[in-house]
Formats: sequence, structure tokens, C-alpha cells
Amino acid sequence: MPIEEINHKIKLLRRLSFGMPNLTNYEETHHSLVEFQAKEKES
Repeated sequence: MPIEEINHKIKLLRRLSFGMPNLTNYEETHHSLVEFQAKEKES
């Protein structure tokens, strides 16, 4: 996986998680995003 793709995913995760009050919510958002992207690749 190219470094640009990793950086893009980190920035996307930050935008999606903006305003979340704690790290647990941030982690849950991250796991949801990873699962969604894995399902998209399978299709």
C-alpha cells in the first residue's frame, strides 16, 4: 500500500471523527471504515 494512500485514509478518518469526545468513538469509527473498505474491495 503506497504511503499516499495511508496518509489519505488517516486524513479521512480524522475528518469523519471530528468532534468525537473520546478515543473509543474514534476507534469504533476507524474499525467501521476499515470493514466498509474491505467489503468494497470484495465486490
